[in-house]
Amino acid sequence: MKLGKLSSKLALNSLSWLIDELKIVFAQRRERLPIQTLIMSKDRFKTAQAAKNWAKEHNFKFGKVDETENSFRLRQFNPDQCKRGSFRTFRIAEGIQAVGCNKK
Repeated sequence: MKLGKLSSKLALNSLSWLIDELKIVFAQRRERLPIQTLIMSKDRFKTAQAAKNWAKEHNFKFGKVDETENSFRLRQFNPDQCKRGSFRTFRIAEGIQAVGCNKK
């Protein structure tokens, strides 16, 4: 790959990362809830490792992954720490949703 193309690809990756970071901040401020679980669409993240890499890059926990037919779920903290009935799902970025809750 030529240096110019590599530089352009790095710039686009950095811009994509920054856009996702801003979307996270705005979603958390709008919802005013801590994120209990990330839901990562398999349309955007083809593997559990890809979902974990995104979570790591954006300062989320990325240990155990629960896999469903359509998504990877990355728990940020135990749902037992949430007030009953306070769960809410909201969009963070393309292919990424979060479950937030009010903590006890």
